[in-house]
Amino acid sequence: SRLRTNDDTKYYAFERRDRSGSSKAIVILNYQGSAQDITVDLTRTGISTEQTPVDLLTGRAGPKIRSATYEISLPAYGFAILAVE
Repeated sequence: SRLRTNDDTKYYAFERRDRSGSSKAIVILNYQGSAQDITVDLTRTGISTEQTPVDLLTGRAGPKIRSATYEISLPAYGFAILAVE
């Protein structure tokens, strides 16, 4: 399902779950030609707001989720694919 960002005309974010609902991921896309600080609204998603997501491409820890407003910095035309709980 789509997640709201601080500017939905510049960024796109969505959540995906496996069929059982036990595995979740969020994908965040930066459509801008410059690095951006993006805020994603996790309200009413069921995503835990106290966790460290895992980057599914690198296996490294992503920026911590500390509240229902998740902030991440992405490079120009960058993206993040993060496993979440």
